[in-house]
Amino acid sequence: MGCFGFTYADTGDNIVSCKHGYIYITKFFQKHINYNKSTLKFDYVDDYGNFDIINKHKDIIHIDYYALMAAQFYVESLFVYKNLSGHQTEMLDTFIMLLNKAINGENYNHEKFKTAMNEIRDLAIDYTLRADYFMKTDNKTYRLPRLSNQSEKDVTYNKICKTKVPMLITKKRLENIQPDDISLKITKSDDLYEIAMKWGMVSGHDPAQGFYVSHDNWIKYIYTNNK
Repeated sequence: MGCFGFTYADTGDNIVSCKHGYIYITKFFQKHINYNKSTLKFDYVDDYGNFDIINKHKDIIHIDYYALMAAQFYVESLFVYKNLSGHQTEMLDTFIMLLNKAINGENYNHEKFKTAMNEIRDLAIDYTLRADYFMKTDNKTYRLPRLSNQSEKDVTYNKICKTKVPMLITKKRLENIQPDDISLKITKSDDLYEIAMKWGMVSGHDPAQGFYVSHDNWIKYIYTNNK
């Protein structure tokens, strides 16, 4: 199961009324799937967190976001490997191998891909529902920089995220931010956590679970280099 739906890190809205955007992934995961971009572009999300990802040949791949996060937690060594069964590691490896083929427009076994996703998604659900993935804090204010035609503004948050692999889904490309400090400009060499640090906010579970449009779902990102 898991929470239904997710939030945009750039608008603070849940992904219900506007179902297109970008999923940011880690540099190491990019290498595993032979993909040289920081984002996976999508043009639709269903009510259960399955994203329609556009591959190199402009074809659509249906990807469960929790499975995608599980694969990244795996390659970034965030899982305690001794707690993974042989079957789970086999399914994680299978998902990554088949995603490599799918994202690069090669033929792949759709049934095996779907099976692997279903087998590994719970790993990410359990991990992101841990008490130390999203943590409550007192209400605080953060000033977001200008992003494309979105003006600079103050937002209020009461959750923080410190993991090396945060959820980061956006409506606009964060590479278009216009920060006051040029050192905060996002570059091609930036990893997922560095992009999240420069923007300041990350995505999370949709508190409305897709039943209605919700706003101001802000989660502050504070990477501590220990998780």
